[in-house]
Amino acid sequence: MASYTTQQLKTLLNNSGLATLNPALYETVLGLISQVDSLSDDIITVQSALTPSGTTVYAPDVTNFNVSFNQLDTVFNWTSVGVGFTYEIRKGTSWDTASYVLTALGNSAPINAQLFNTYEYLIKAIDKLGNYSQNATSLTYSIPGFGSLVLGASAINNNINFDWTVPTSTYLINHYIIQRNGVQIGIVYATVFSYTELASGTYTYTCQAVDIAGNISPITSGSTITMFVVGPTDYEQIAQLTDNFGGTKTNCYLDMSGYLLAPVDIASTWTQHFTNHSYTDIQDQINAGYPIYIQPNDSPGSYQTVFDFGSSFTNSLISILYTTNTISGTVNLSWLIEYSNDNISWTTAGTSTTIFISPLFRYVRVTITFTATDGTGLIELTKLACALSVRLVLDSGSATVNAGDANGTQITYNKTFDKMVSVTATSIDPGFIFILIPSFSATSFYASAVDSSGNRITTTIHWKAHGISNS
Repeated sequence: MASYTTQQLKTLLNNSGLATLNPALYETVLGLISQVDSLSDDIITVQSALTPSGTTVYAPDVTNFNVSFNQLDTVFNWTSVGVGFTYEIRKGTSWDTASYVLTALGNSAPINAQLFNTYEYLIKAIDKLGNYSQNATSLTYSIPGFGSLVLGASAINNNINFDWTVPTSTYLINHYIIQRNGVQIGIVYATVFSYTELASGTYTYTCQAVDIAGNISPITSGSTITMFVVGPTDYEQIAQLTDNFGGTKTNCYLDMSGYLLAPVDIASTWTQHFTNHSYTDIQDQINAGYPIYIQPNDSPGSYQTVFDFGSSFTNSLISILYTTNTISGTVNLSWLIEYSNDNISWTTAGTSTTIFISPLFRYVRVTITFTATDGTGLIELTKLACALSVRLVLDSGSATVNAGDANGTQITYNKTFDKMVSVTATSIDPGFIFILIPSFSATSFYASAVDSSGNRITTTIHWKAHGISNS
């Protein structure tokens, strides 16, 4: 039987290309290896002959079995039991049932980075005859977790810039996950990130590190920031539609005040209400903990309505405005906002009350779900409205206004607008010159100039216009 060493030497020789480059030398080296190979066979034969019949031969037990970590791997280490031995590592607590991991030469072997957990491995040595150690040497270890990650943030209007410290870690960090109110908004391979909020409000942001094994750092007070962000300054509300609660109601009821009461059982009659709950009279219901006649309620309830803005828009902000009056208990409201341009095919926009919609749309469908925490929860929806805000487009230029134009000089915009919001202008000439803009439309504006004495003059002006454009 050839030893592992001579087998490896033959493989190296055959892969060296020497048989082609120098056949004579190749045959000489191969002969030398074969002589060592035969000697190994003789030694093994003698060893077998000297071993008493019925005696089990074991390889030495492995000692100093431990683990170390680098940024890419988990590395097993042990003390070598001698030349020509191999080592088998298994994962588990019992050798016979543990799962095979690897066979190694030398006194160390790496495995891939691992998830945070506690692990137990076993190792045995194997001699040239294939004899294993009598006893498996065990190793139990846990993967060290992440160190602290500290998140920082600064805001300029509605633009937030984040940065954070790199936490200590067992393995190489692959990327970072940024969340806003529990929803992922970015995967970042650096330690900085920028985000633009489309509506004012208080938001909670978190940052978590993810290493190459897939371990995720915990969310801590240091990796969390809650901050108020102002809304975008370049959006203008152009419409607000108020709902009359004429939409689709499920377990909701329009009460005498014209408010939407939810969630309630609207299917049962008064008699059925008492029969279904085994009440004999009203006092029985009160004794059961339901002092309001419509309790216990039927949760959840829902209400759906459609807002039609009359024409199509794009790249717009939709804000749901509502007021409520709690009657009793606790009722949670959840939202589903959808949009459509034909009132037939609908696309989900989101589940918050402020949504940015980029594609062309005309209709917004709002679905509210009312969920009571117990049978007492009741709430009135006293107002429901949908506001449409569009981004203002800036246009600017220079023009000459003439003193002889009785109604002012007409100046046409460079861009196409659907609606103009504001126009301002200043003169480039020195001295006190007041620019009058008596009127403007979606296509042009009129301007004239007067001096400090109130006389009309001819001058060059610089103008700026802010308007709305859906093109």
